[in-house]
Amino acid sequence: MLLLLLIWLPGGTTQRDVDLPGLVSFGEVPAAVAGAGDPDPAGDEAAVLSPAQLQRTVAQHRELPDAGRAQLDGLLDALTGPARGYLLKAFAAGHSLAELTVFAHAIAGRDANWLRTRLNPIDPHEPGLVHFRGYLIRQYDGTSCGSTAIVVAHAITDPIFALQLTTGGGPDARDDTGERFLARLKAEEHRVHGATNFVWPQLLGTPPWGVRDQMNQAAVGGGGRYQWTMVQGWIPGAADAVLRQALLAVGHGYPVPVLVGDLIPRHYVLLVGRTSAGALFYEPTSGAIVLISEDELRHRDFHALGLDRLVGAVLPMGPFSALDS
Repeated sequence: MLLLLLIWLPGGTTQRDVDLPGLVSFGEVPAAVAGAGDPDPAGDEAAVLSPAQLQRTVAQHRELPDAGRAQLDGLLDALTGPARGYLLKAFAAGHSLAELTVFAHAIAGRDANWLRTRLNPIDPHEPGLVHFRGYLIRQYDGTSCGSTAIVVAHAITDPIFALQLTTGGGPDARDDTGERFLARLKAEEHRVHGATNFVWPQLLGTPPWGVRDQMNQAAVGGGGRYQWTMVQGWIPGAADAVLRQALLAVGHGYPVPVLVGDLIPRHYVLLVGRTSAGALFYEPTSGAIVLISEDELRHRDFHALGLDRLVGAVLPMGPFSALDS
């Protein structure tokens, strides 16, 4: 029944007007070249930003009125090193200048380790368990894999949300504990589960269109325009096309929720990184970043994620150019 609903419910399946085999080739995306007066981070600052976030930062900076641009530039001038990159990352996530001002004051003077652990608790570049203050960042009930993938995507793309999740976002050090972090994580998973399942029984998990709507919030999906794309097995090359689109998107910095299963759809994972060794997926049940090797990708073998069939993905629409691994 779930499979039939995934296929036939309006708005819940593959996006319209997309030829899946055509997804194999992409045009070049215009480069976000920093001009005079644009943010132009380098070194530790630039390492914080994905290509998509850098492009979005430049575009949004140009759209600010003169007074707003001067205010943002003043906040940047007051920060050093990676803190400047995190401020730009929050700007790319769509936060207001008022929110950015509070955030800048909260991170000013913090060392690189504090910034990394509080603002980037999920490292999308290294396999292994993901935890904060001794608690795994994983799903805490049996039907919230999709919700947890969304929460993790949000924490990856939005450092203000990550700060709220890890520390409570305020000056009270009593909120910066493992126990309170775990309570906030569980509460956020529950909140997102409710938001994605407004007309869908929670016992059936998270519907793809619910994931899509959450990912289309700028702070969650990095400003991407996401659509649910189901692998249509009767179309030659359909699975390869979906996988290629997902890999290109994550190379630009867009996290990609992926639905895997066996005979039926069963489990969401989150594609978070791409390296020369393969693709990195966040797996919510274990709370781990799992490497799927290049050979496994070629054979579409996802058994390391618990289920080996690619059902579909919630994809940001391109075009995306290929990036070096």
